Amino acid sequence: MGRVGHEREGGHGSRTGAPADWERFADRNAPATRGFLADLPGGTRRGEQALRASVRTVFDAAAAPRRRELVRECVREQAQSVLGTGPGLPDDGDFFAGGLDSLTAIHLRRNLQRTLECALRQTAVFEHPTVASLTDHLLDVLGGEQAAAVAGSTPAAARGGSSHGRGER
Repeated sequence: MGRVGHEREGGHGSRTGAPADWERFADRNAPATRGFLADLPGGTRRGEQALRASVRTVFDAAAAPRRRELVRECVREQAQSVLGTGPGLPDDGDFFAGGLDSLTAIHLRRNLQRTLECALRQTAVFEHPTVASLTDHLLDVLGGEQAAAVAGSTPAAARGGSSHGRGER
């Protein structure tokens, strides 16, 4: 597909191709490509896999005060990314007042799940619409996962409920 044109194959259908400079789309979190190219196979940004692994690995090895700091920074970075804002998102600033809508809330939840390797309810961002409240909630979720791992059960079972997988749903 390196040229523009039409080809007939056995008289059925046609195929059109155009050259594309895919390196131009390497930052798949750019506003124009967010949610489109990032969802394609191999759609993680360069180094994102290593970053995700290191965030969870560092979290698991950190002491409690450092864990809160790591999760807060992760929430802030992911929220700034989906909102398209620069640094300086306050801990008590409402995401929705800052421009978050239902679609970007889904992206924020998905990004946090991928980065922290946990499962969150679909309503988590709506129920915890600030950096501070979402950080507290994530610490509860991640702490529940660790307690369950130590006890040899799932997080929901450790809380006395049924389990639907890793984390919450």
